[in-house]
Amino acid sequence: MLFKPVDEKEQNALFSIGWAVAVLFAAGYAAVSLLRIPMEKLVPPCMLRTITGLYCPGCGGTRAVIALLHGDILYSLYCHPAVPYGAAMFAWFLFSNTVQRISRDRIHIGMRYRHIYTAAAVALIAASMIFHNILKYAFGIEL
Repeated sequence: MLFKPVDEKEQNALFSIGWAVAVLFAAGYAAVSLLRIPMEKLVPPCMLRTITGLYCPGCGGTRAVIALLHGDILYSLYCHPAVPYGAAMFAWFLFSNTVQRISRDRIHIGMRYRHIYTAAAVALIAASMIFHNILKYAFGIEL
């Protein structure tokens, strides 16, 4: 089940939703940039970290997105590896499927979505949380 591609109907829905998300993200990023709003101000602090001091599965995600938008891939990977992984998978999915559709299947490079991609993201999220908590509590290194 994890390695099997989704059916054509789901693939088409993911493609359409993907382009809608990309357009909304680009518009939001343009608005934030034009209005010179610091992106850090748009996201409230993590409640789990505020209350317990532990990093949650999402901690570092905003910094990873900001780093990725500034082209700092290594820092983005350090902050939250699921962000550059997701961005790369998302970009390739949209690009490859767009090329395949525009070429009317003459260029057959369209990435087929498989649930293993989501499972890999979940594993990265869990590993990141564990890694950052170990760094904090064993070595005193804060994110």
